[in-house]
Amino acid sequence: MAKITADQHVYLTGSFRFGPEIAAEANRLLAMLGAGYRLTGLRQGTGMVGRLCQADAVLCRTNAEALRMGMELLRTDHKVGLSKKVMDELLRFARAGLQLRRAGETDHPDLFRFGSWAELEDYVKNDHGGSDLATFVRLVNDHGEGLVAALEKMIVTGRGGYDIVCSTTHRAKGQEWPLVAVAPDFDPPEEARKRWLMDQPAFLQMCYVAVTRAQEGLDAENLRWVGTL
Repeated sequence: MAKITADQHVYLTGSFRFGPEIAAEANRLLAMLGAGYRLTGLRQGTGMVGRLCQADAVLCRTNAEALRMGMELLRTDHKVGLSKKVMDELLRFARAGLQLRRAGETDHPDLFRFGSWAELEDYVKNDHGGSDLATFVRLVNDHGEGLVAALEKMIVTGRGGYDIVCSTTHRAKGQEWPLVAVAPDFDPPEEARKRWLMDQPAFLQMCYVAVTRAQEGLDAENLRWVGTL
């Protein structure tokens, strides 16, 4: 396909996944991205965009938030489902953090540059670039080995037995759920918002993926700030 020179490009813009309400939220993001097309929601019935008391999936921006949300959901007696890839990523992440705290070294690509746990804590506290690891550092300090134990209580999706899925947005591509909530780590402190929007395409594309996973209901309150700056 890459070798074909096309005279005209035509987009598939009708989606039977969701109705016009969720399509409108997606179109808000497409407008910010400068896309030359808009979605039409073709799903029959009434959709809903707003606060959800219960969701079928919580979509997170980072691994650390997926881990935090999974533990929070376990504490409220939910049976949490994770994709095999997300579970493997989070287990590796948690074990690497515990190894760094215990031995002062790890080969995890996100953590190997730190020579000690104290160095990572200092980075998270004093460097803007450490904001994505702040949640992870708090979890390791608060729960220690309990992080791995909690992950081992979660269920690999596809096997049944879970009532809510917790996933990173990256791993949610191509999937869909009736009711989707966008996680709190999409709503950063004020100083981080401007930095994220400077990298608009990547961040807004992630937002777009999150909102278009929903079929019937979408809780995108953590994206309300996008477009207001």
